[in-house]
Amino acid sequence: MAGFSDDCQWWWDGTTWIATSQIVIPDLPPTEHAKELGPRVARFKALDSAALAGSFVDLGPLIFGWLFWYRRAFRTYREWTIEQLHAAAGYLLGPNEPVMAADVGLFAELLIGWTWGGYGVVVTAGHVLVLANDKPLGHPQKVLLAADPRQVQMRLHAGGILNAYPTILISAGGQVWPIRGMNGIIKPEPVIAAWRQAVTARPAVSSA
Repeated sequence: MAGFSDDCQWWWDGTTWIATSQIVIPDLPPTEHAKELGPRVARFKALDSAALAGSFVDLGPLIFGWLFWYRRAFRTYREWTIEQLHAAAGYLLGPNEPVMAADVGLFAELLIGWTWGGYGVVVTAGHVLVLANDKPLGHPQKVLLAADPRQVQMRLHAGGILNAYPTILISAGGQVWPIRGMNGIIKPEPVIAAWRQAVTARPAVSSA
């Protein structure tokens, strides 16, 4: 059975201990809900790729179409990616530690170009995970943080003008990971509430 060591520096894959920083999460079978979302994600990705390939002048109608539908697209991306985070957490932690809450950083800044976040956070009763990928909208591949919830601090940061980019700031061991999203898309409150619940449900521990 998979799982992390008590200090979360090592991960047992069923046969061997692997340094947490060296974990490579493989492509995992999609959940049933991810399969349902797949065709919608593919359509939005095709529109996004077309917008990236052209100019605002040449692709004006396409860009405005994307602007009109982008909130629906990002909600779909978020929902689809959270399904992948659930699958990755199951792979890393096993079936007996269900996900309490998860979210992913996804955002676009139209004045400087299309930009996608690559961090996701997962909270369970025993762990906080920060996962990342190397490719935009790819599946989670790396474990940037695995920690006992009591060793983690988490807060909401209002980013951008009029809180355009709400950000979950996760800190542990002197490092900070921003889970940056767009207002109305990301939902930080359930993640932070789950982390607080996990902290209060476990005995106190000294800070590292």
